[in-house]
Amino acid sequence: MKAFHGQMKRIDRRRFLKDSVLGAAAVSLAKPRALMAQKAARGTGASPAAPGIIDTNVNLFDWPFRALKYRSTKALVAKLKKHRIIEAWAGSFEALLSKDMNGVNARLAAECGQHRGFLIPFGSVNLAWPDWEEDVRRCHEVHKMPGLRIYPGYQPFDLDHPGMETLVKMTAERGLILQVVFGMEDPRVHHPIIHVGPATFAPLLKAVNATPTARVQLLHFSGAPQADALSPFMAKPNTFLDISRLEGNGAVGRMIGSIEGLPSARAPFDRIVFGSHAPYFPVETALLKLIESPLDAQQLHAIIQGNARGQRLFCPGASLLGRSSIALDTLPPSRLAPGQNSLCKLYSIPRSGEYELGSNEDNFFHRSRRAAGHDLRAVHFPLGRCAKIAARR
Repeated sequence: MKAFHGQMKRIDRRRFLKDSVLGAAAVSLAKPRALMAQKAARGTGASPAAPGIIDTNVNLFDWPFRALKYRSTKALVAKLKKHRIIEAWAGSFEALLSKDMNGVNARLAAECGQHRGFLIPFGSVNLAWPDWEEDVRRCHEVHKMPGLRIYPGYQPFDLDHPGMETLVKMTAERGLILQVVFGMEDPRVHHPIIHVGPATFAPLLKAVNATPTARVQLLHFSGAPQADALSPFMAKPNTFLDISRLEGNGAVGRMIGSIEGLPSARAPFDRIVFGSHAPYFPVETALLKLIESPLDAQQLHAIIQGNARGQRLFCPGASLLGRSSIALDTLPPSRLAPGQNSLCKLYSIPRSGEYELGSNEDNFFHRSRRAAGHDLRAVHFPLGRCAKIAARR
């Protein structure tokens, strides 16, 4: 016994605590590695029948007031493809403040040409500058663009400009899509030196009434405070609305009237198209809007791809819009209960388990939302993380 005690070494308290902490850390690190190995063994592939998404609202180049994470076209394209987006209709941040619209459109066409078939260029014209009609011609005839995108408020004109009806008529005659952007960011965070007036909606409705064949899409339209004019606008045969600025619990579902007990439908689901407003908004926010609204398979497919592919919003003369549609035939057409959204089922997102979203990956301004019409605690999977899992799969 004495020999045994003689072989023991003295351990002071500092060394004892250090060895204990290191041992506990080694055990805790082993568990995540084992879980990662199990996930790798199971595989994380999405359903092969899952259709891609057409994003009708992205912008290229530099946002004038802040360096965005995905300001590089290469990084933005990689991000979009990671989220199963197969086509993105791209405008240019340069169009907001530039006076040389011909140069803006030429650079946009060249940049999209580097990603032909994926980035679809939508040039811009500025009604406040002279000879904007020539810019329309060049976008259509020289750059073969399927449409135009205007930014009233940032570009120094409102929709009551005398040339607005002429622009709508010209785009209709040329078979072009006209995208009208109703704001780019929350007015509360505007740079103090920039005064961006709100775009008035009524003159646009008047212009569309004068040219019923015009294809017009509202981008980043909140629906308020000009909601009364939205319903008659969406009643026209060739008008569409993207989801990038639809806010609130189940906003997409409320817009199309798919939430029982909330008869607030102002647009049929075949007029709603997917738009992320990337890279200013994270792509995940638009995906989450689909997840948090009760959409059946038909409605989901129409919004993420079918409506943009449809003849109403399709420009036959545009050579870049030739990708074929993928049929969605793997999901039942029945209405799904809250927490069982078609998008989650489509991308094989499980209803249980914890997933790491990452710490504020894309934008400090956006946070997870609450599910539509029910408490998040009643849903087994964390809705705020579903979009991220869809990207991984």
